[in-house]
Amino acid sequence: MLERLSEQRLPVQAVLADETVTKVGIRRSLAMRECQWELVAQLIPVLRPLAKNTVRNELITRFKLLSRLLAESIPITARTLDPRFKHLKLRTGFT
Repeated sequence: MLERLSEQRLPVQAVLADETVTKVGIRRSLAMRECQWELVAQLIPVLRPLAKNTVRNELITRFKLLSRLLAESIPITARTLDPRFKHLKLRTGFT
């Protein structure tokens, strides 16, 4: 989530600066200072591995995946978490 916010920094700031789109009170509460943007940039590499491990562990425990290899498989992760990919067939032989 922070990664996406950082990627979209300029559009977010543009919308917040536009008085026809954003009211002054909302702008004050949502606008981020430069030091906050720097903190976001510093947090992203720290949190990225944590998020990956959390998703993997949740897949293993919640969906009873027997192998860490299965939990790290992108097609299996997509099929498990996103209903748009439920049509994907699972292969039995993973190497």
